[in-house]
Amino acid sequence: MSTARCPPLLLLCPAFLAGLAAGPSLALSPAVCLLVSALCVAAALLLSGPVRLPLVLAACFILALGRSAPLPGVDPLHFPGPMLWTACLQSTVPPHGRAPVPARLLAAYPAGPHGGEVASAWRGERDVEIWWPWQRGRPSRGLRGECWLLKGQLRSPKHGRRQQAQLSVAKPGLQLRPAQRRLDRLEHRFSAAVSALRTRVRRGLDLAAPPAQHALFAALAMGDRTGLDDRDREAFVRTGTAHLLAISGLHVGLVALTLVALLRRPLGLLLIWVARPMAAAGWSSHLALAVSVSGAALYVLVAGSPVSARRALLMIVCAAAASLLERPRAGAHGLALAALGIAWLDPLSIFDTALHLSVVSVAGLLLLSGCMGPSRTGRLRWLQASLSLVAASAAAAAATAPICLWAFGRVPLAGLWVNPLVVPLLGSLTLPPLLAGAGLSAVSPRLGAPLLQVAAWPAALGSRVVRWAALPERSPELVAELAAADVCALYCVCAALATLLYVARRSR
Repeated sequence: MSTARCPPLLLLCPAFLAGLAAGPSLALSPAVCLLVSALCVAAALLLSGPVRLPLVLAACFILALGRSAPLPGVDPLHFPGPMLWTACLQSTVPPHGRAPVPARLLAAYPAGPHGGEVASAWRGERDVEIWWPWQRGRPSRGLRGECWLLKGQLRSPKHGRRQQAQLSVAKPGLQLRPAQRRLDRLEHRFSAAVSALRTRVRRGLDLAAPPAQHALFAALAMGDRTGLDDRDREAFVRTGTAHLLAISGLHVGLVALTLVALLRRPLGLLLIWVARPMAAAGWSSHLALAVSVSGAALYVLVAGSPVSARRALLMIVCAAAASLLERPRAGAHGLALAALGIAWLDPLSIFDTALHLSVVSVAGLLLLSGCMGPSRTGRLRWLQASLSLVAASAAAAAATAPICLWAFGRVPLAGLWVNPLVVPLLGSLTLPPLLAGAGLSAVSPRLGAPLLQVAAWPAALGSRVVRWAALPERSPELVAELAAADVCALYCVCAALATLLYVARRSR
């Protein structure tokens, strides 16, 4: 097989992951890696032939090395005594009262005496809560976006009640960077606006949602599962429908498609009135697509930006860019670019089980869609749609089974027959009026209440099906343990088989 026939992303992903793995030991500067990567890409554009692909691979490899340099080599929680910490504040220190301040640790240094330049004991990015020293009657000593050098002891969360580690500081530290930059102010205003919008949406749900479905609506629309009791959570887990409670491609794609369908005709009429040549060139579809991507991005931000929603959003952005540039769209390439983008923006996410499950499940669905033939028309169309739903549930369950056994020690088997029943109820019938009602409730609870009442009917039926199917005699589980090496070997074999099938298909 020639190099030109091989999809570049099949080689870019291993190179990127290899760079992420080797980056912390080399500790290269991100600026240097960006410069070298840019030079490699420029050289690759000037050359032609099979040498272009190795240069692009080298550029992505070096780029990955530079981005993965902040990955921590050791766990900062293991430092025995007080250390000097470089922390960037994520909110303003309150002027009165002792309250934790969210911050992000960037480096740690020994706190003992030294005779000159001090080497860092740890570099990375870790979100913590700082207990800031305060004095009554004095103004706050820290603003959001400031970088401080603090001396304190980092402790792990107590009994799992807090999601972040705690940094106890004895006295105010040394300010390293003020927060008066224009970008910091813009970021603060944007974050405050998104937080205010999220608060309004949640308040609208609290006022307009039916009491019986309030906790379920908060989980489906906002990804907030704190209102669900342990019995309901376990029911969704045992039936293999817990993915509906996470903001994923179903939610983000529904928002984007709905906005495209609603805005295409009004934007077309507006362009005919304002700029008729642009309307004749088909710019109404492009504008509707751009607005829908922006709306989907806003929804992801309001929902808290979980990793599954970020993956779906990046795939939608890739598909929208291909459509705007009139290029062919490939779901596998979009998934690979989304995974690489998440790893680039947040290198620590490669250790997140949620990202593993999200990427692998979509990869299984894409592989299934490539193996299925063309859709039928006529009387058998409804039968094929039902079989496709069952096959999609089986493909996602089979693809994520090794990760579930490795991370959780069990795999629910009832999802094979529960998902085809519950996904249409809690997805296709509940999510459209629920998301529309939640958006209108942020403006006025009276506007969103009718839509939330409509969404309550299929939601109640779907939750009853989940509770009924969650009984042990109806929801068997596979309980086992897999080591990380076994999971990696299994997925490597699957990837090799998929590559051989792809090569055989392209060589025909």
